[in-house]
Amino acid sequence: FHSFRIAGEEKVEYQFRITNDQMDSKGRSLSILKDGKLVHEMDFATSLERRLRAYNAHFDGTKKSFQDVEADFDALFHHDFEIEMQGKVVKRDDFKQMMVDMLEAGNTKVNIHSLHFVSDDQVDCKFHIQNDQMDLEGRTLSTIKDGKFFYEMDYNQSLEKRLRTYNAHFDGTPKSLDEFEADFEALFH
Repeated sequence: FHSFRIAGEEKVEYQFRITNDQMDSKGRSLSILKDGKLVHEMDFATSLERRLRAYNAHFDGTKKSFQDVEADFDALFHHDFEIEMQGKVVKRDDFKQMMVDMLEAGNTKVNIHSLHFVSDDQVDCKFHIQNDQMDLEGRTLSTIKDGKFFYEMDYNQSLEKRLRTYNAHFDGTPKSLDEFEADFEALFH
């Protein structure tokens, strides 16, 4: 085992590595507990992808009440979830309201093209969102915490761009913290 973490009374998350003459494999599993014993085990990436696809299946172009979707939303998005959208950080409650509006409008379709773990706690996701206001092919880089989406940003607005913006402040001229505080906050979580 590389790490072992109790993720609540009913879940255990662990990372492992198996090596022998035929293989050298690393993985991450999420196990469900009942009365302190393992009753179900699944690959962590498969679990997250399954929950994401189940949630997004609600966005099939038909009108729905958010109450019918809320349990899937809560299972997928961390209580401190934030997402960068058009250069601004949107908190979980505001993002949730956006989802409520889309579901109640009943004209949004979402399709996940791919979901790929780039590290133990980061996911690269390609998707398509379509409704009366948009037809968007997108790609996000998301940080996972406690098995849920914690922080999400547009893939093209990711670390490299924020690093370049932050480092541009160090051009040899004196500056106060106020002059680059927003760029600092955008880079360091």
